[in-house]
Amino acid sequence: MNKIIVLIMMCIFVSACGVAPPRDYILQSKQVEKTVKMVPEWYTDLPVDDDMIFSSGAATAPDLQLAVDIATLNAKAKLGLMLLDIQEENLM
Repeated sequence: MNKIIVLIMMCIFVSACGVAPPRDYILQSKQVEKTVKMVPEWYTDLPVDDDMIFSSGAATAPDLQLAVDIATLNAKAKLGLMLLDIQEENLM
């Protein structure tokens, strides 16, 4: 009898995992898709030039200027890592 009760409880717990996503999640995913479509091409596919190195950064913050500053810092950090890689390649 106990095995049957345990089996029923396990079935209930497993079936609860198959519940449809909440409405907020669906709305949020639609907003993300809309935002991704608005991303400029130069951000996702950085230009390539033999004489220059390009980098991009992104950030979110409650204040627009803070987000810009964080994104700039992010891009500079990526740029620094790229320069370090180039320097290491030249030393080898």
